[in-house]
Amino acid sequence: MRIDVCLVSLNDISRAGMTLILEKEGFNVLSSWETVDELKLVKPTGDYITILDCDSLAIQLAAVESAKTILPGSRVVVVSEQFDLKTVIACLGAGAQGYIIKSARSPRMLAALRLVALGEKVVPSDFVDTV
Repeated sequence: MRIDVCLVSLNDISRAGMTLILEKEGFNVLSSWETVDELKLVKPTGDYITILDCDSLAIQLAAVESAKTILPGSRVVVVSEQFDLKTVIACLGAGAQGYIIKSARSPRMLAALRLVALGEKVVPSDFVDTV
């Protein structure tokens, strides 16, 4: 099953690296953008995942809300440097299907994205440990 992905990250090196990893593992990166607003250029063609690589906890919720407004049919996944329970809950409440901590190894991230593509919600193990 080929999974279509839109990628958003302010960091061009992160976008390039993630694109290489995703494509090597059979994902189809439809587009790679610097900002969520650029998602307006995407022409939805079916099921796909929008990955939001957000450096700051402060912008994650707004990024999820914007992505869901621009591409309501997309399954949104936040990739974050750190775990914050309130932010994870807020992002999931705003419609994110997944929240992945960057410290996870590539195979874990790829498995989480495959689960999201199947319609599952994915949260970090820290979330489960906290609740």
